[in-house]
Amino acid sequence: AVWLSLNQSWSDGPDEFLRQFRAVHPMVGNLYAAHWCQSEVCNGGLLQFFSNTTGILAPEALEGFRAIGLAEWASILAEAMKILGSTSGSRQSGPNPLILAGRQELSGVAWASAASLPPC
Repeated sequence: AVWLSLNQSWSDGPDEFLRQFRAVHPMVGNLYAAHWCQSEVCNGGLLQFFSNTTGILAPEALEGFRAIGLAEWASILAEAMKILGSTSGSRQSGPNPLILAGRQELSGVAWASAASLPPC
């Protein structure tokens, strides 16, 4: 029920989503964030995760990966966060300048590492 409620709140905008997300127990929220990160990365890569609103969950996804022992995912996400910022989700209109500026650096560093992640 918690995940369904959070999923439905994405369409209400990032502020409403974050309001509901903050009401969830942190352990559940971190797992939810890790799930979304993994789903986005497997679907379209790290740039997709950070370009979409889901990128606002990067810090929680990092904690989620650490909590469930996915050290390689955590390491790659932490590296991407250094390049793109810790919360690069689209809270603004138009292209995120951090993502545009970091695209080349990310493709040369974290993208190469992402290829070694477990299959999606």
